[in-house]
Amino acid sequence: MSTQPDLAPLENICERIEAAPEGGVSLLLYGLLKSMQMEERGCLFALVRLRMLDADTRALVYALMELHAQQANLLPEWAALVERTDEVVNRGASGAGG
Repeated sequence: MSTQPDLAPLENICERIEAAPEGGVSLLLYGLLKSMQMEERGCLFALVRLRMLDADTRALVYALMELHAQQANLLPEWAALVERTDEVVNRGASGAGG
């Protein structure tokens, strides 16, 4: 029986996005999460964007990439966490003009 991957890096990234959903780093991380759900499109993400992140955040991204390599992005738990960030980001976007 296979063990469930540790989704702590994903949870940490989601918490960072929720803390500042309209921030540049949050939106960059959100874009990475969304691209990891689009395997048929090759998970497009410009690696040069990693330069915009501090070392701690890059380490989280690398851990997230390892989870992706383990296909954790196909788990319902992953989808639920990303959906949670969708709601936060969409709520932030809809309130940005008012």
